[in-house]
Amino acid sequence: MFVQDNIEQKITSALGENISEQELRNCIETAETIDVPVAKLFWQVTEAEKGLYIVLDGKVRLLDYFENLVTTLSAGESFGEATLFEQQFIPYAGRASHNLKICFLKQEVLQSLMDKYPKIRQKLLDKADIWDLLLLCRQNSQFPQYSSQVSGLLQALSLFEKYKLEASAKIPWEQDFKLWLLHRGEILNSDNELLTLGKIYSFEKQDNLQVVQPTIAYFLKQEDLQTALQHCPELAEFITTNGDRPKISPKDRISRKHQPPRKNSSSETVAL
Repeated sequence: MFVQDNIEQKITSALGENISEQELRNCIETAETIDVPVAKLFWQVTEAEKGLYIVLDGKVRLLDYFENLVTTLSAGESFGEATLFEQQFIPYAGRASHNLKICFLKQEVLQSLMDKYPKIRQKLLDKADIWDLLLLCRQNSQFPQYSSQVSGLLQALSLFEKYKLEASAKIPWEQDFKLWLLHRGEILNSDNELLTLGKIYSFEKQDNLQVVQPTIAYFLKQEDLQTALQHCPELAEFITTNGDRPKISPKDRISRKHQPPRKNSSSETVAL
C-alpha cells in the first residue's frame, strides 16, 4: 500500500513542475495503479494507451524492437512519454521485473497540464525525443548494446542542442558545433550522400552540407564535448567524419548480430 505523499512526490518528479494541490489531487484520483506479473511483456509504445507510466515499486525492463534489453527503470522513473505526441517514434516495449507496480496518468489529465504549463509539455517531449535518439544511436551508430552504458549515453545526449532546419537552410556554423546527430529529415554531404539518422558525425565548416528536407538535428558544441565524454567515454569510438564508417569493436560486432544488414563502407576514427 502506497502512501499518498509517495505518489505525489513521484508524479511531481515525473512532470518536472510544481502544480496546484487541486491539480495534483486530480492526478491521483484519476490515476490507475497497475500490478504487473513478473516477466510479462505488458507494454508496447505502438499499442499502449496514451499517457504517462510511473514506476512506483519494482522494476521494468525496456526493450528495443528486437526485444534486446535497453535499460531497467526503478521506482520514481517514468516511460511512455512518446505516446503523448503525434510524431512517429521508434518502437520499444516494457517487460515487468519483480514486484512491478505502476501509476498510470491518462492523456486527458496530462493534456490539460501541458496546455497550462509549457514546461511540463517541454519536459515530456524532451524525454520522448532523447529516448528516441538513444534508440537511433544504438541502431545506426553501432553503439554497444549494453544496458549499463545507457545512463551515460542519455546524459551525453542531453548536452546536444536541438535545431529545426528548413529545406535549403544554411548550416549555423558560427555556433562552433563539434558533433552532429540527425533525428529526422535529410542532409546531403559533400559526396552527395544522405547522412544516416542516429549516426554521430563530426564535420568542419569547409564540408559542403545541404539540407534537402525539413530536418531536426542535434548539435554538440566544442565546449560541451569533454563533459559528454566524461558521461560516456565510449562516445568517441562511434563518431564518424564526412560519410565514413567508424571503427567497430569486436564486442560490438557480436552484440549487433540481430541488427538489420547495413551497407558497408570505409572506416575512419575521429581524433578528438
